[in-house]
Amino acid sequence: MNSHQKIWINQVSQEELIKALDDWTLMYTGQLPADDLFFIFQKNKNEFVIKVNNLLSNELFFFLVNYLKYPIALNYNVEIRGFTQAKDDFLPKNIQGQKIMVFIPKDDDEFDYVLIINEKNQSFKIPFDFNIKKVKTNEQFNDDIILLNENSIPLKIVSLEKKKVNSQTILEALKKSRTTKPQKELKRFYVFNGIFIIAFLIGILLYYVGTFIYEFYYVLGILYF
Repeated sequence: MNSHQKIWINQVSQEELIKALDDWTLMYTGQLPADDLFFIFQKNKNEFVIKVNNLLSNELFFFLVNYLKYPIALNYNVEIRGFTQAKDDFLPKNIQGQKIMVFIPKDDDEFDYVLIINEKNQSFKIPFDFNIKKVKTNEQFNDDIILLNENSIPLKIVSLEKKKVNSQTILEALKKSRTTKPQKELKRFYVFNGIFIIAFLIGILLYYVGTFIYEFYYVLGILYF
């Protein structure tokens, strides 16, 4: 795979990393390329570099970095940096085609965004409503951490498996969750279910209102004639 996208992650076990990648793949199956998705390389005991399929959009890449930082069913505290090229239309025009580093600050308390910085050290906040803002940060672009030896062999290759994803799957994952941090996936789940419940209640209300109007005019007609 000729990949220009990589993720560096530290303070995680191989088993935790593979589980997090598998869980994320499950949730986004319908939006992912059919080829091999991830090549996992080990640099040190708990330090890894992931080569990511270059067909993955910036949007999904940002979601992936955020999810590996805050997975649903795992409780760890990792350092993480993503490296890719700005290509999606929603990104600022002045950084299109440039290398960017994707990260989450240590003092994060929002859990549903990433920061990006280019080689000129221009930084932007990418919240997941995509209301992008230019920000200041002490971070600097540095991709030395993703360098691998020429003869490096991946520990594991994660390929896409076609799976049906439904609300029960997500519920089971939530039940296993050991973290209390709010996450984008949890928020999205609650929003979708909230919309469904509201629509259901509106449907019931309209049914009874329609029935009342029909019976009112029916009785009125009887009285009139």
